[in-house]
Amino acid sequence: MVEALASRPQLQERLGEQVVAAVQDGLEARGVLVVLDAQHQCVTTRGERQTGSTTVTVAASGILSEAAGRAEAIALIGAGTGNGTAAAADAGHGTDA
Repeated sequence: MVEALASRPQLQERLGEQVVAAVQDGLEARGVLVVLDAQHQCVTTRGERQTGSTTVTVAASGILSEAAGRAEAIALIGAGTGNGTAAAADAGHGTDA
């Protein structure tokens, strides 16, 4: 689904919102949380220091858009990665996907 939605250039935040809407509509979920961790060529081609950088965005709906539900879900995602980087996700980045 992500590949289909990401087939055209767009903002990473918008892509996250589209994935949330597709899952919400398709599964009639009470809440959906999407965390996108993407590496963008427009950033990584700027030099050697930027080669490993990624942008993390978060989109949520339903019960997971509420602060408590969202924080709990993000903490669980961070615990699953072993490094906790998802817990520091920031939905304020404006980077082209």
